[in-house]
Amino acid sequence: MTMPGDALAPSSAQAAAFIQELINSDIRDAVVCPGSRSQALALVLAAAEQDGLIRLHVRIDERSAAFLALGLARASGRPVLVVTTSGSAVANLWPAVIEAHHDGVPLLLVTADRPAELIGVGANQATHQEGIFGFAVRESLHVDAPSEQTLEHDCYQARQVALGAIRAASWGRPGPVHVNMAYREPLSGGQARVLRPSPGWSRAVKPDPLDAEHTDVEVGDGTLVVAGVGAGPAAAEFAQQHRLPLIAEVVSGARAGSTVVPHYRGALRAPASGQVRRVVVFGRPTLSREVTALLSRTDLDILVVDPVHVEPIRFTAETRVVDAVRGHGAASDSWLNSWCARPRPNVPDEDPRAVVADAVWRTGDPGSPLFVAASGMVRVLDEWATPLARPVFSNRGLAGIDGSISTAIGVAHSSGLPARALVGDLAFLHDVGGLYLPDTENRPQVQIVVVNDHGGTIFRSLEVARADPALFERVVETPQHVDVESLAAAYSWPYVRLEPSQLAAALLERGTGIFEVPVA
Repeated sequence: MTMPGDALAPSSAQAAAFIQELINSDIRDAVVCPGSRSQALALVLAAAEQDGLIRLHVRIDERSAAFLALGLARASGRPVLVVTTSGSAVANLWPAVIEAHHDGVPLLLVTADRPAELIGVGANQATHQEGIFGFAVRESLHVDAPSEQTLEHDCYQARQVALGAIRAASWGRPGPVHVNMAYREPLSGGQARVLRPSPGWSRAVKPDPLDAEHTDVEVGDGTLVVAGVGAGPAAAEFAQQHRLPLIAEVVSGARAGSTVVPHYRGALRAPASGQVRRVVVFGRPTLSREVTALLSRTDLDILVVDPVHVEPIRFTAETRVVDAVRGHGAASDSWLNSWCARPRPNVPDEDPRAVVADAVWRTGDPGSPLFVAASGMVRVLDEWATPLARPVFSNRGLAGIDGSISTAIGVAHSSGLPARALVGDLAFLHDVGGLYLPDTENRPQVQIVVVNDHGGTIFRSLEVARADPALFERVVETPQHVDVESLAAAYSWPYVRLEPSQLAAALLERGTGIFEVPVA
């Protein structure tokens, strides 16, 4: 773990021990933000990247870095490491941390800190970092500053904390874990490197899980399947196996198969919805009032399939939350057809948002990932996207527009495939700093489609739109006319401005870049 040269400082030795255990546990991605207090960790990770042991991403903005890690972890399902220096750098992780908490995304937040004697005495760039993320982390761990006298024990402790953090982030109830690591000067010294684990060996192997407890349920006519964010293919497989109508939100990862209900909002307003008696829910539905109304009915038997229980979902007092479900029976043709045989209307050429959504959805490799911001466009896409087994990602844990670009770039890096992002203009501007890449970083393969309606027009469909128009525009709609082309040039991203009807062809012809589509 050391190389010839200068004597190895305790900070570097302990950092190498910590990172060694993470690599032994199959951590593959790390996001580093530059800083002085965290230099030992950063330098060890940079050396590990040189040796081909980890994929390193460097960002100067901790908020963007955390969302980048969120995207990496969403797409891979693996914990991703984020390293920051002390002080306000730590607080900037909060938005991504709370999103990861609510959506069960494994993150490992490693924050460098001042030693105990410099906390609470007015020292520079020092605050109370232990426990700063409160309820939003699965565990909050602290590692004391190492010293020459106790270095062997300090390195052992660091390895144990690393192993415990990985397990807490990824086993049982996945989510973020915080490790706060104190360092004294010298903050680095000597050349510390980690070793390549033996082929086929990893501490990441989980213990054999007990078989999930299945709940048996009779399904057939009167049964409906609803898939929300996080549902995945299991929802589509269950619906297909039992010939049940499937209402699959576009962000569910389950909009595939012959039982998908087209334009489900209209279907839920049709007479057949009154005949529903049982609903099996996979994931967490968030996109439509019609689904919310359905799941609020107290006359229905509602089962929520949630093997992880990140935050148990209960739509009514009678909702049953189960680990797994085993269906018995199948629906009749008449029940399935009453939902699924409805004609699929063509995408209206006069609706520019629908044209954009259709182009983004149906062009390109269906296996390539799509990130959709929590803008108004996610509901447009939800309305018009046809059944297609495409990986779709979205920050629906708290359904905020924060970090959309950074998360999309993380998804692109993780998949290794050309990716696509669909964002509104405010979501784009909110995280425009996510476009910044240091000169040493690889540019991701991602097409960012910016649907520009010059402000928060999504609020026009909410009750606040009944307010005084001048007040509404001033503090809610927040109109803007930012020059997106100039922003793209400033960050050295390829750019093109298109009409909605031109988008489909441009997405096929062009590669990475920003595609601005004005719709107002």
